[in-house]
Amino acid sequence: MIWNKIVSFASLLTALPYAVVGLLQNTVCSVTQGYVIDNKTQSTVVLNCHYANKGLFADNVYIEVVDDTTDKTIVTIKPEVDSGYLPNILLIPTQTGGVSDILLSMDSGGSGGGGYYYLYSVKKGKLKTLFDSQQYVDSHPYSATFENGYIAKVTDGKNTFTIDLSQKGEEWLSKVYDDNGNVKTTEQPYVSPASTVFAYYNSTRQLYQLQVWRPVVGLYNADRLGYLVEQLERQGDKMVTYFVSLAVSRMQMAQR
Repeated sequence: MIWNKIVSFASLLTALPYAVVGLLQNTVCSVTQGYVIDNKTQSTVVLNCHYANKGLFADNVYIEVVDDTTDKTIVTIKPEVDSGYLPNILLIPTQTGGVSDILLSMDSGGSGGGGYYYLYSVKKGKLKTLFDSQQYVDSHPYSATFENGYIAKVTDGKNTFTIDLSQKGEEWLSKVYDDNGNVKTTEQPYVSPASTVFAYYNSTRQLYQLQVWRPVVGLYNADRLGYLVEQLERQGDKMVTYFVSLAVSRMQMAQR
């Protein structure tokens, strides 16, 4: 079936001239198999993309879902952003019933260390976007501020987290605070878009859920004050936040 054809195709590449191989082998970037249409029909999920100049950046990224019993493409998925670094796919079940969803991940590059993440359902051959990291961030805005007393606050208007900045070091603190611990800078921290989205297994529910990490940035992109960690579960046709925490390193954090 389709898997054997892909293997045969890969074998054919070794017999072609290098110039021709360079054009062809960048078509199929990743292949995996699983039950994504229903729990009885195995499908092959093919990640297609084009790597230009043998680099890590790929464009024209799209996914094909092929029915293994008929070798027919059931669904073609074109992400909102179809280019990025090192795109990859993972099949994860987010509901009971033995049917998996398709997680597409790509790094955006740059100093911000962000990425593009999508979770798709193709159950019964119907394409549904369960999660889009850009849309998620736009609909879950957070703000951050430096406050007197060597702290920063992060809030969405309902929940507020307080980060202890007193251990940031004298050089860093002198850029933000005066000798009395009062804010002197006009700059403010901010919460970046998703830097990464993890699929993790919840053993209690025996399902996969998503964990979204969003950096809290201080004076520049690499200056991370902490990370908002949002945990999402499947509810109907979308992933919904059910728990939010703040992760920090070598600093004290308290929620108020």
